[in-house]
Amino acid sequence: MTYRTDLETAQKRLSLLLQQKEDLEIEIARTKRQIAALTELIGDGEESEVTPGFNIGGLTEACRTALQATKRPLTITGLKSMLEFLEYPVEKYKSPLASIQTTISRMVDSGEVEPVEMADKTRWGYKWVPERLRGSGKKK
Repeated sequence: MTYRTDLETAQKRLSLLLQQKEDLEIEIARTKRQIAALTELIGDGEESEVTPGFNIGGLTEACRTALQATKRPLTITGLKSMLEFLEYPVEKYKSPLASIQTTISRMVDSGEVEPVEMADKTRWGYKWVPERLRGSGKKK
């Protein structure tokens, strides 16, 4: 084997591992959404035991989780609803929609999120862009 062959093999392996990582992150986000839905359905008023790894972090991480958990684009209002569904404390922000909009704008700039014109053509939604599909020329 040559160094070139070793390099190519390592690059292919890295690509595969990154794909598996992304698939796993999406599966985790969808499972968190499922847990939130089931918790809501049980709704017996008791505090359920905390699920390991369910903390969805700060607003940016919560937006990532929400967008990864759905296959359709979300408007800012829809994203706020999804965050509430995931029990993220949006009420702690003075202006939750503005905070979410600012966070999403940063994620668009970094290439993580893509704006999408909604079917009614009067609103914009946002969808998650898998890492493997992000252009190398990210906005700055």
